[in-house]
Amino acid sequence: MGELISPIELWKDFSDKLDDHNINIISETPIDDGYIKRQIYFTAYQDQEGGKVRAYARFYYDKKTIEKSKKAPVVFFLGSPKRFYQTLRFIKKNLKGASIFTIDYFGYRDQNARYTIYPKSIEYANFDKAQDVLNSVKGSPKNSPWYIWTAMARRALTLLEQIKEVDNSKIAILGIKTGANLAWKLGAIDSRARCIISMFNSGWLGYDFLYKKDEESDIEISEERSLYLAALSTQSYAPLVKTPILVTLSTNEYDSTFDRAFDTYSRIPKNTVSMLSVIPYSDKEIFFEYNDTIINWLKNYLFDSQFYHPFQPELKTYNQDNKLYIEVNADTTTPIKEIRLYQATETPDPSVRNWTVLDCVKDQDKYLAVAQVLDVSEYCFAFANIFYDKYIISSNLHACVPSQLDITDANIKASRLVYDSSLGLDCFTVINTNELFHQNPELVMEKGALDMIGIRALMGDLATFKLGDPRYKGYEDDQLQIGYYSPIDQKITIGLKNYLNDKYEFDYFYTLNAEGAEIWNKVTLSASEFKTEDGVTLKSFENVVMLYIKSKGQFLINNILWV
Repeated sequence: MGELISPIELWKDFSDKLDDHNINIISETPIDDGYIKRQIYFTAYQDQEGGKVRAYARFYYDKKTIEKSKKAPVVFFLGSPKRFYQTLRFIKKNLKGASIFTIDYFGYRDQNARYTIYPKSIEYANFDKAQDVLNSVKGSPKNSPWYIWTAMARRALTLLEQIKEVDNSKIAILGIKTGANLAWKLGAIDSRARCIISMFNSGWLGYDFLYKKDEESDIEISEERSLYLAALSTQSYAPLVKTPILVTLSTNEYDSTFDRAFDTYSRIPKNTVSMLSVIPYSDKEIFFEYNDTIINWLKNYLFDSQFYHPFQPELKTYNQDNKLYIEVNADTTTPIKEIRLYQATETPDPSVRNWTVLDCVKDQDKYLAVAQVLDVSEYCFAFANIFYDKYIISSNLHACVPSQLDITDANIKASRLVYDSSLGLDCFTVINTNELFHQNPELVMEKGALDMIGIRALMGDLATFKLGDPRYKGYEDDQLQIGYYSPIDQKITIGLKNYLNDKYEFDYFYTLNAEGAEIWNKVTLSASEFKTEDGVTLKSFENVVMLYIKSKGQFLINNILWV
């Protein structure tokens, strides 16, 4: 095996200076909201063969702010072009006067008029080509896309410092997905940023589910993968992070390792300021009530707001009277607005896990809840979100097997009732919103006919993972009954996601022609009434993990059950 190289060793001789001073400002044009857009090309990297990476960067600044103050704080964005424009709108709306900067590391893309140009010798750093080599290293770690992209980001920081409109002491880095992994690296090996926000990805590329039963513990790791893990994996950089970092996770990310992200977070040094905020039922979207945590984190470091930073809550589980108790210890030196303790059971794949909110009771300076145990031999998962005035702060994920705590009996049985309106918004979410930052609440309980209430999606599609939860799932001969209210004639698409062999299989659909009326109605469906777009029939509800509903007008759900 080749010599394993640590992050410190890998970067010890790196210079962040711009050796090539050929910086081209392509254009500078006004856009909406009084902002100016500047497009730049500069040399962000040069290999030993003389090949130069001509990186495409964009800088947006508020003209009035610069005319008044000469300089402004800046958010340096790392992520995809689509996510950049969503972030740009969010920053402009919520951080008045802040500038936004980004560098393209994706490289060649047909639909982009401008992009970073990689030389032939480094063409593997084009994102489309890099996809298959991101969790291994062939040869030197310096020949990895991760190294090239991180080097480019460090040189981009140097360029940013040279922009006259930038306050060099107030640079924040915000990374999403791949960009989040880059942000971790910058927080460990480059001290110039004031703070960092990592959104959604926190390492562990190529790993299987953490809590999968009967998994082989001693899986051989190849040399190529070992080189990556030592020198370039995000988890190897976490113990070196010195920059204050906000880590934002979403529980149901389909292409990352939610459970393992807590391991990465736990490796951050104790003397580094850090905050964890977990968004339940989300797949890489910032739900409305979680926006303020990101905004206030940036205000704290870019605008000197000096908001109080509560300490991270901690969870503890124990056996009392043959029941599984979860204890939450939170910072009570500042007022707590709400505590939500989330529990899931059995499901090893976090992307399809259903989270239930447990009732907490205050006991002196801590909070207690009794977990729902369906099978004492299966995992119980839990985390807590503490709502403060400025932040929503999350505990680490806690996982335990009740029988290992000498709990011998379940305290619940599987339920035929999946949902009724007395449960409120619990266990529901929205999907297909096509938005990164939600600007309005996602769900609401509304009155329908006879003043009865039901749940409604205010954006995207109403969805729940409860049908895949062992506590509520259906079986071969079951029928799915949904009670609904539709005041107008409309076509409703009821979708089911099937899950086989540790991944989503197909989506199956049923079209409901809802007739508008001031009554509550119901539809009862067999599995065979659901079909894929190609006409393949669903054989059974047994492997369904998600129900979602598409509607154009007002459409409320009052109950869901198996009959």
